[in-house]
Amino acid sequence: MKRQFTLGVDLAKDSFVATLIDAQGETILPVKNFDNNSQGCLKLLAEIPHPAETQVILESTGVYGKLFVKTLAATRLDLFEVNPLVIKRLSCSMVQTKTDQADAARIAQVGKLLAESQPKTLEKYRAQYNPHRENLALWVSEYKRLSDASARLKQQVKQLAFHTASQVQVILQRRQQELEQILQQLKTTKKEIEALLQEQADSPAQCLLSIPGVGTLTTAMALVSIQNIERFASADSLKAYWGVYPRRRQSGKYEARSRMANHGNKLMRHMLWNAAKSAARHNPICRELFERMIAKGKSAPAAYGAVVRKLVQIIYGVLKSLTTFNPEPKIT
Repeated sequence: MKRQFTLGVDLAKDSFVATLIDAQGETILPVKNFDNNSQGCLKLLAEIPHPAETQVILESTGVYGKLFVKTLAATRLDLFEVNPLVIKRLSCSMVQTKTDQADAARIAQVGKLLAESQPKTLEKYRAQYNPHRENLALWVSEYKRLSDASARLKQQVKQLAFHTASQVQVILQRRQQELEQILQQLKTTKKEIEALLQEQADSPAQCLLSIPGVGTLTTAMALVSIQNIERFASADSLKAYWGVYPRRRQSGKYEARSRMANHGNKLMRHMLWNAAKSAARHNPICRELFERMIAKGKSAPAAYGAVVRKLVQIIYGVLKSLTTFNPEPKIT
């Protein structure tokens, strides 16, 4: 159904600014401020004349937009949380003014443009509220925080071994105790993530868990990171999003050795690398690929890199088709 109205929303910590335009780009609801809480969201909803014909466009702002999406997800509004880079790229204004009011109007115009010229692209940014997935994202974030903290402490403990201060053992003991506490918290956090996956028992989670080599942590990280597989047009776009592709460097006659890209989610890449080591032993497709790469004279890291990319292809395939992993090719 073609939406007749577009609501542009610029979110901040304590408030948000919204403006409504029609299909011709004319302002229906002038720019107005609302409190960023449930009451403010409901007040905005009351001022929208035709909710069933309205699409709401907001920039991705991390946690600041979660309450907005939660409150309005059950209404007749179509919610879309668009990447700020997309909005910036599609903004054509030469005006240099930067205010919340101007941003709300700009977001509304970009949303209207996307709906008219790139509806499939806009659909990839559809915002949905899933309480189970929100809890999973929270525990995954906690696991990432603890993982980063443990890595830093391990490095500090190693460095203290070379310190010459007379009381270095006191500090070393404190750091080791702190490290033990964090490692214990990591274990309990992993158990919470496993319990959440068992409680959800949804199709995407079960599809990922059916892949040999992909465990609960990798499954949870993938679900939280991907959100909706329809956001990605192909497995290659998912590889690019996670930064698991060989990065080529060439200039003139110079050709550097290809290395794995290093952008994207660092913990996700770490999980995939560990998953690849397991998959190279237990996943028949990945094992065959790994052995073939080694037979060609490739190093083990290069072979594991190929397995990582194969795993991403498999992850994309099972989520796109919502079927469990099957190593046997389909006979047509």
